[in-house]
Order: sequence, then C-alpha cells, then structure tokens
Amino acid sequence: MNAGILYFQAHRTLHCEQQIIKILSLYGITIAETKICTRQEDLNSCMSKLLHAVPFVLTVSGAPDYRPDCAPLLFQTLRIPLNDKGEPKGVLRLHGAEKTGYLIESTDQAIAVLPDLPEEITQMLPGSFERLALKFGLTVPEPEEPGEPFKIRLENSMNHN
Repeated sequence: MNAGILYFQAHRTLHCEQQIIKILSLYGITIAETKICTRQEDLNSCMSKLLHAVPFVLTVSGAPDYRPDCAPLLFQTLRIPLNDKGEPKGVLRLHGAEKTGYLIESTDQAIAVLPDLPEEITQMLPGSFERLALKFGLTVPEPEEPGEPFKIRLENSMNHN
C-alpha cells in the first residue's frame, strides 16, 4: 500500500521521515508522495492533492502545545465536531510521552496527525495500525526483539474517545 506525508510547518522532516519509513515498512507500506506546506492557507489544497493520490496520509506538524498545530485546522476543514475541551469526537487519539496525535478515518482513507517529534511518532504510530490493518488489509508484524509484548504496547498507545 502507498501512503503520503504532508509536512506542515515542520522542522525535523528528515528525522521524522526516517522513523515513519522504518515503522511503515513493517506493514508493507511505502511512501509514494511527500508534500511540504508552510502556509496555513495552503494546508487544505496540499491535503486534498495527497488524498487523491494515496489512501493514507501522515501529517507531521509542529507541536509547541500538547497536539500538532495543524490538528484544529484539519478538524475544522473536515467538520469534525469537538467536545467542550476542543477535542474531536469520534477520532482515535494517539498518545506519545508528552504529545497527542490523532487518526482521522473515512470509509476508505485515513489521516494520521502527528507532532514534529520523531520519538513521539515512534510511540504513536503503532497505535493506529490495529485499525488500519483492518481497513486496508495490512498484516501486523510480530516483534523481533524480546521485551513488552507487541499487543500490550499497541493497546497502551491507543485510547478510544
């Protein structure tokens, strides 16, 4: 399966891309297209172009707060209702050590909203793949290293709201 990366006002693009490629390759996913967006007014058109090309887009954005800067913009564009704390309803939250990401899904596409921090991406992405494996027919690999069982790591990285 092919995926795309959209960098929105991101600064650690090379390091983030290395982590993303490393994780996606375990699931047989390759990056087919990458776009860089520096202006807020261009975010929607960049996202639209990627969604026309691939079923899965990973959006990487600066995150000075607890979540990526692009998250509220995407929620507004996609008309995702928010709760009283400004969090999206019906969207999977992806937890890292200090940041929160999101997995936005439609019937046949998905958008991962990730912070511009490689170490957070490494913690967040496995949490999205249980759902994406079902949606796109991906095979979830077993871990090769001893340590905490993969299923437990996966469950710990996910939080359904």
